[in-house]
Amino acid sequence: MGADHGAADQWSKEISPAAGASEGENWDETWWLADAEQRLLRNSRRWHQARSSERWDIWQQSLDIVSQACGYPHQTAMWRISKDFQCSHFRSMPRRGRDQHQQNEDYSLGNHITMVNDRFRVEAYRAALDNVAKGQHALDVGCGPFCLLSRLALQAGAMTVDSVEQNRKAVHHAVNIFKGESFGQETEGLHKIGASLVGYDVSFIEHSGGNGMPWLSLYAAARQWPFERKLQLFQGFSSDAPLPGGYNLVIHEILGHIASSEGVVDALNSLRHRGLLAQDCVFVPRRAATLFVPTMKIELSCLERILYLGSGVECSDLQGSNLQCLRKYNTDRFPKRAFLASPEVFEDLNFCEYLQTTRQAVVEFVTDCSGIFDGLHFHMVVDMDGQFSINTLQDQTSWCTTYVKLLDAGIFLPVGSHIICKTWIELNRPDPLYSIAVSVEGKPVAEFSWSGCTG
Repeated sequence: MGADHGAADQWSKEISPAAGASEGENWDETWWLADAEQRLLRNSRRWHQARSSERWDIWQQSLDIVSQACGYPHQTAMWRISKDFQCSHFRSMPRRGRDQHQQNEDYSLGNHITMVNDRFRVEAYRAALDNVAKGQHALDVGCGPFCLLSRLALQAGAMTVDSVEQNRKAVHHAVNIFKGESFGQETEGLHKIGASLVGYDVSFIEHSGGNGMPWLSLYAAARQWPFERKLQLFQGFSSDAPLPGGYNLVIHEILGHIASSEGVVDALNSLRHRGLLAQDCVFVPRRAATLFVPTMKIELSCLERILYLGSGVECSDLQGSNLQCLRKYNTDRFPKRAFLASPEVFEDLNFCEYLQTTRQAVVEFVTDCSGIFDGLHFHMVVDMDGQFSINTLQDQTSWCTTYVKLLDAGIFLPVGSHIICKTWIELNRPDPLYSIAVSVEGKPVAEFSWSGCTG
C-alpha cells in the first residue's frame, strides 16, 4: 500500500529539472526522484560516520536535495513537503521512551509553540471551555510556558484559574509573558489565536514560589466582565505542588499519541487522592480513547522514501521499499485503506472517574477485506466535552498516530480471517508499559512491547 497523492499531478508539472538543464529539456521525473534517493542514502551513510561538527552540513545538504527533488525554489521542511503532497510520513521511534519526569524536563519551547500553532486543537479546547468554564474554579495541569488553556478558561468566564507546571524554565517564561502583557507588550503567537491578555486591565503580584505560594498572582478585568478574574501560577507536579483545591473544572493536555503515555492517569488520580477536586468536577477533555486496528503491508512510494530518508534515519531502517520489522513509527496521514478491519479499543480513559492503572484485554478482529497482514495502527479520539472531539486519524492536528510493523514478509489473509490481540497496559510506573501478543487463526505470530513517551 502507498499513500494517496492528490497533489502528484501538480507536483509532476512543477518539479524542478536538475541543475544546469537547458530550457525545454524533458526530464524524466522518476529518474530525478530515484537519483535524489540514492544521494540521500549516501548522505545517510556519511552522517552516521561523520564527526559531530560535520553533521550539520550533511543534514543541510539532505534538506536541499529533498527540496530540489520536490520542485521547491528554496529549502523546505520535511513536514511541509509531506503535507503539500499528502504523503504518508513515518518517523522511527525508540521502543523505550522517556518517563514522565524526563518528558516534562525535555519538553522544549518548540513543542509548546507547535501546540499554539495547532489551530484545530486550540479551537476544540476553546469551544469546550466556552461551554463549561463560566463561573468555575479551574485548574490547568501542565500549563506550559504560555498558560494557553488557562488563558482560554479566563476568557471563557472562569472565576479563578490555578496553573501548575513542573518545568521551571517554562514557569519563568510564562511569568515574563504575563508581566509583559501588563505593560502592553504582546506575544505575537498568542495574539494570532486570540489568547493574548493585552487589552484587558491586567495587574500582577510576583511571589517567591516558596512557602506554599505561587510564583505569580495575576488579576484581569474587562468592561464586559461582571467581576475581576484571577490566575495563580504554581511550579511543581500537580501531585505535590501547594494547590489550594476546591476545583470544579480541570483542564489538561498531557495526552501522548497513545493517550496515556504522558502520564495523565497518574496526574489526575493524584488530584483525587489529595482531595483537591469538588464532587461535581468537570474535565476538559473529559475522555480519551486509543483505538487500534490490524493493517496490510505498507509499500512506500519513491517520494515517501525520500521524505523518510530526509528525516535523518539510518539507511538500514529501510528494507527495499518497506519499513523495518519490529519497529514503532510516529505517522502522519496513515492510509486508511490499509486497514484490514474496523478499529477496536486499546485503552479508554474516562477522566470523570478514578482511572485504572492496569488493563488486560483480548481483542478479536475479523478482516473485512483481504490483504497481507504485517502490522498494527493506533490513533486517539479525544472527547472534549460531549460536543467537540478530536480524531487524530482524520483531523489536521499535530498529534500523530502510531504504526507498529510486526512482520517482515507478512501473512496473506482472506476476508473473514481472525486476528487475536492480547494486550497488557501498565500505568503504575513513571514510564507506562504497553505489550501486545498477536495470533492469526489461533497461531501466535508476533509480540511487541514499548514503554514511555516518544515524540
